[in-house]
Amino acid sequence: MNFVSGCSGKDTTTADKPATNSKENPNSVKTEKNTPVKPETTKPGNTEASNKSAGLTIEKTILGKKVKGSEKINPVSSPVFKQGETVAFVLYNVGKFKKGSDGKNKFDLDMELKEANGKPVGAKKGLLGEGGHIALPNDIAQTPYASLDTSVTKLKPGTYTMQLTIRDLIGGSSATESTNFTIQ
Repeated sequence: MNFVSGCSGKDTTTADKPATNSKENPNSVKTEKNTPVKPETTKPGNTEASNKSAGLTIEKTILGKKVKGSEKINPVSSPVFKQGETVAFVLYNVGKFKKGSDGKNKFDLDMELKEANGKPVGAKKGLLGEGGHIALPNDIAQTPYASLDTSVTKLKPGTYTMQLTIRDLIGGSSATESTNFTIQ
C-alpha cells in the first residue's frame, strides 16, 4: 500500500492563506513530497468528529481529493472517487499533546484500509516518523492527514473504510477516526 501523510502545526485551512513548506514554517511537518494541507473550502464533505478517546480530541474530519500536481486537498461533497484519484482523510485540531523534556511534541499517525466486509486491504504504522517530532503551537496538530493514491494501489471498485489513529508518543494517548469511501 502506498500511504502518504503530512501534518501542519499551524492553520493552513483558510483559502486565502498560501500553502507553506517546512522552510517557511518551522511548525510544519513534511514527509516524502508532502506539504501542509490547504483545503479550498470547509463546507461540503466535512464531518464533525466526536472522538475523545484516550485523552486526545479531534475537532472534525474531512474526506477530500488531493489535487494532482499540487499539495492541495479539496473537500468532497460525495465520498466517491475514480480510479487514479488520491483519497485524503484530514483530521482537524487534534490535541492536546504532551511536550517532552526537549520542549517538543512527538506524535505519529497510523492508517488502516478495509473492504466493506471488514477484510483488511492494507495498513501502515508510523506514517509521520521523525516528522512528528516538532513543537506544536498550543500542543495542537492543526491538520494531520493521510492519503491513498488509488492509481498506485489499484483498488478494485467498491466501498472501503479508511481508519486513522493519531498517537501521542510522549503522553501515551490516542484518538481514532474512520470514514467510508467508494472507488468507481
